[in-house]
Amino acid sequence: MPKTLVADLPSFYAARNAGAHPALLFIHGAGAQNGLWMDTARRLENMGVFAPDLPGHGQSEGTPSDSIPGYAQWLIAFADAIGLDRFIPVGHSMGGGVALQLALDYPQRAEGLILVASGARLRVHPDRLAALRDSDPVMYTDMLACDAFDVMARLGELHVPTLVINGTDDDRTPLKYASFLHDRIAGAEMVVVDGAGHEVMVERPAEVAAAIQDFVDRLSTSA
Repeated sequence: MPKTLVADLPSFYAARNAGAHPALLFIHGAGAQNGLWMDTARRLENMGVFAPDLPGHGQSEGTPSDSIPGYAQWLIAFADAIGLDRFIPVGHSMGGGVALQLALDYPQRAEGLILVASGARLRVHPDRLAALRDSDPVMYTDMLACDAFDVMARLGELHVPTLVINGTDDDRTPLKYASFLHDRIAGAEMVVVDGAGHEVMVERPAEVAAAIQDFVDRLSTSA
């Protein structure tokens, strides 16, 4: 994987078709790394693909953020470091929260928005937080960020083409979360993957890639 410096720290990312437009910036979920996106991303055509490891995750150095706005700010710095001005953030679970926050706080940077198995609020049960406190510090920090995240009241601020993808069998971000996003974001589209769980892009990469490809192709045609 190539690397760049963000806040003077090495940050690793995967890239395909780096000079193509539009560019998609894939954001992984809590405690994860960019590899979860690879089966989906390699199926996409006629677009640039960038998938970083967030700070303190995978091969990237640094400290995980305990806030979703902190991750959004880091991603803007990452995009600046690799020369991406405008792009489509694509986020899974916590990464979807980061993508939402980015589109809300930096609307001039987002050409579109793709939210996969995510929500506008990502509360975490206190028992899960307690169990993670000593066993998995990276996941614990990410879960703190998720638990504090809530942009339900801000969805009306979004005026960017948006695609929401969710599996019917997702028990962590259930379908009602996706329906809420679809209903509250103006003009949002929704694709439901029957029988898929929370890791929908790992379980059904071809279907998720087809949904993303169709959305981006139509977005490019209308631009």
